[in-house]
Amino acid sequence: MARPVGARSTSPLPRAGGQGTAPHAPMTFFSRPFTVPFLLLLALLTTATGPAAAGTPGGTTRNRLTIALRAPAALRSHSVSRTAMDDAVTLLRRGFPHAVISRTARTAQVSINLVLDDRTVSSRVRPDTCPPAPFLFPYPAQQYSWHAHPTPRGTELTLTAPSPEAISFGLYGLLQEKLGYAFIH
Repeated sequence: MARPVGARSTSPLPRAGGQGTAPHAPMTFFSRPFTVPFLLLLALLTTATGPAAAGTPGGTTRNRLTIALRAPAALRSHSVSRTAMDDAVTLLRRGFPHAVISRTARTAQVSINLVLDDRTVSSRVRPDTCPPAPFLFPYPAQQYSWHAHPTPRGTELTLTAPSPEAISFGLYGLLQEKLGYAFIH
């Protein structure tokens, strides 16, 4: 159905001529500080999963992309982080069907290392240090940090967090914000 002449669009998308309706400047994907290593990771993931990488005629299986998700026993035994790791492996296998996804590989082109480190931040936030709110139980710390650096074999990503819950937040953040998986919230 055509819009009457002179009617205003209610769409949040920019109009012709570059004039948008958003009241603020949009945040671009490139404004995040660790985007460049993740773009390199994404390029590695997308270029190494073609037919030649899948072991089909004309390719070999040794050219397949390998991804390793490594975690200490404390994270593998905790239900929250274990569920997040299971989800991450399942989604990576669906998104990159020709890649070899492993939890035990010592060498991989993409290594995702999960590190539980509570030296810098308490793993539990005490109610007396939080803004006023009725706390019945201590709430787990949520902050996490990602570090990426190239290795001779590929890329190594390290997720460091003070609690298993924060590890799960970081894994889902990688899947959603950097690899494009969509979750219903």
